[in-house]
Amino acid sequence: NYGIALLAQNRWNEGAQQFHYVTQIAPDFPAAFINLGNVYLRFGQFDVASERYQSALALEPDNLTALYGLAQCQVKLEQWDAAIDTLDKVIAIDGNYKSAARLLERSKAQRSS
Repeated sequence: NYGIALLAQNRWNEGAQQFHYVTQIAPDFPAAFINLGNVYLRFGQFDVASERYQSALALEPDNLTALYGLAQCQVKLEQWDAAIDTLDKVIAIDGNYKSAARLLERSKAQRSS
């Protein structure tokens, strides 16, 4: 994928443009939304990234990459209850997802504080 190749070269803006183009011509392709979410997450645009992950999840509700990306956004936005719900879903799908388990514990601790 050309967009992935651009990201590998640290050409993030060009990669984002490529992924955006793919979402326009193939709106039923969740990976394009996930990759676009990853770009926005990297640049701290958590609301926009969250929307892109949610678009991917509308197409593929159990996509672990989209769910974990969404949870990361929710944590950054301090949406603790939403993050916990999303991470619970990740772990229900894949009980060995260690980074999700760590983020879940951190989110629970933050919600309690």
